[in-house]
Amino acid sequence: MMSCDAIRWCVVGIMLLQGCGSVNAGNTGADGSVGDSSGACTTGPCTLLSDDFTATSIDMALWRVNMGGGATVIQRNGMLTLSLPAAAGAFADVVSIAAFPVGTTFEGKVKFSAGQLYDHKGAGFSSARVTENCGTNETDAAMFRGQDGVFVVETALAGTNACPLREQNYLGVMHTLRVARVNDTVVFGEDGTTVTVTTAVPTTALPIRFSAYTFTAAPAQPVQIDVDSVTVTRP
Repeated sequence: MMSCDAIRWCVVGIMLLQGCGSVNAGNTGADGSVGDSSGACTTGPCTLLSDDFTATSIDMALWRVNMGGGATVIQRNGMLTLSLPAAAGAFADVVSIAAFPVGTTFEGKVKFSAGQLYDHKGAGFSSARVTENCGTNETDAAMFRGQDGVFVVETALAGTNACPLREQNYLGVMHTLRVARVNDTVVFGEDGTTVTVTTAVPTTALPIRFSAYTFTAAPAQPVQIDVDSVTVTRP
């Protein structure tokens, strides 16, 4: 069998390695939701997805972008930025075309704008873009979420969710976020500190998402997500 490192696809600083099988996206819905996919690296270690956003534009072979209500998604100067105005019903969603099964780990350098009422932001594995409450739209997920001024970790399975609090009144600073899907648990890492969640753990292949929403009432300030880099690996 060909090794993981034997098959490489490189595009202007954005690299997707597909080896030991394949990682394929599922069907994409109108809201950008992505269904399950089959196939993944079975012997490793493998880097399945890596993007440092240094290319001149978003690589649409790797990502799909959905937005509305005056939101923008821009890649420049090595940063992916999702920006929402201080207006009701705005959203931006960047979702990987590939979906990743249990046994894979997301890691990203991500900055959420400071917490406030009517801000909803997410980064990690998710079946659909975030909306007004933890687990409302993303029926299957393992991701970090900021919402209404608090920072939580979320797991969701078939519409049942667990969203334990991580931080009250979170600040708008860059964090290294890590989400490892390990059998019947999800291990969340934030700047080296970890927490394990064992409730409502997703079992299907899920895409990576960076997602934001402003709710039906407008926030006082614009909402933003900055992503410096992202990788998905399998040991």
